[in-house]
Amino acid sequence: CFSDLTSTTGSGVSNFAWDNGNGYLGIGTNSPNSALQVKGSIATAITAPTGSYAVTASDSVIIADAASGAFTLSLPTAVGISGRRYSVKKSDGSANAVTIDPFSTQLIDGSVSYDLSVQNDAVSFVSNGANWVIDTQVKKSLDVSYDISGATATSFAKIGRAHF
Repeated sequence: CFSDLTSTTGSGVSNFAWDNGNGYLGIGTNSPNSALQVKGSIATAITAPTGSYAVTASDSVIIADAASGAFTLSLPTAVGISGRRYSVKKSDGSANAVTIDPFSTQLIDGSVSYDLSVQNDAVSFVSNGANWVIDTQVKKSLDVSYDISGATATSFAKIGRAHF
């Protein structure tokens, strides 16, 4: 039970602090400097579907295994949940895609869906209150072709994070 949400600085329960003047909550700190400050690591829910799955408010990290066949992750509506974040990773080495579909006519970065088709590729996206916006993409393998002074070279590079 959090007992002191009205004082200027209260710590009704050990390891919690509420700064009423700023509207800041601290966990593990008595002097939060942001709307929510957590001193230490946090844990979020992990879901590991192997077939079509409807993503819920209880989900956070989704580790999708499409070894038995391609399937779809259906996102909830982005309306009314601005700031909600989901992270999805394809864990298996099959050629089967994991397709992420937004609700109804909503979009993911302007697209009607997003596919993860390579093992360990991942994406994180957040609701902007109307649609879903990708904020991080991880591509474990890229086939990059480039031309340098008339000579063409192809490289296959394993990378942890691609920023374009």
